[in-house]
Amino acid sequence: KVDLNLRNNGGDTPLHWACGGNRRSEIVCHHDDEDEDDHVGVFGSYDIAKFLISQDGIEINAQNEDGWTPLHFACRRNHCDIASELIIQNGIDLNLRNNIGNTPLHLATINGEYAETIVELLTAQEGIEINAQNELGMSPLHIACEKGYYYDVYNIRLLSAHEKIDLNIRNKTGDTPLHLLCGHTECAEMVELLTTQEGIEIN
Repeated sequence: KVDLNLRNNGGDTPLHWACGGNRRSEIVCHHDDEDEDDHVGVFGSYDIAKFLISQDGIEINAQNEDGWTPLHFACRRNHCDIASELIIQNGIDLNLRNNIGNTPLHLATINGEYAETIVELLTAQEGIEINAQNELGMSPLHIACEKGYYYDVYNIRLLSAHEKIDLNIRNKTGDTPLHLLCGHTECAEMVELLTTQEGIEIN
């Protein structure tokens, strides 16, 4: 029997690699009843990820040495099709944090214009921790506002409109998302979008 959860030296499973994008890894699959191992090349691939996800016993929430799950990789690499497949699985933990406290939603937000679909997908999930803070106290909304590019407006709109969003949450240096937005953007539309949200503390 092939061990589909076999880890490499960094703690990655084949599913991590399949969700992780453009790199190639040689996965060594050990058969319990045989003396020799199989060496299999795995790329970031929807077809491979879907196959692995469908297998009994696959560790859907496996974390590598950096605390990254397959969903972290799919969100950071903007693989929306793979993220969609992972999210619908029973037992998936949408809010697992990596070693610096980032959830998959944090990583999706970092991608800016390329992550709109994944951010929309994640924010629509019941149980998503919309205000999760990493080790710097940064929430996904903090990240979107700190980036401040015009194409982040959609993600700011999605995050700020969530029913459980804390618009005035502060990071470790005491900054709210509005502080960061005003310091990092020249886009008046983005500032107007945030300042017109109900409950925002401008002062």
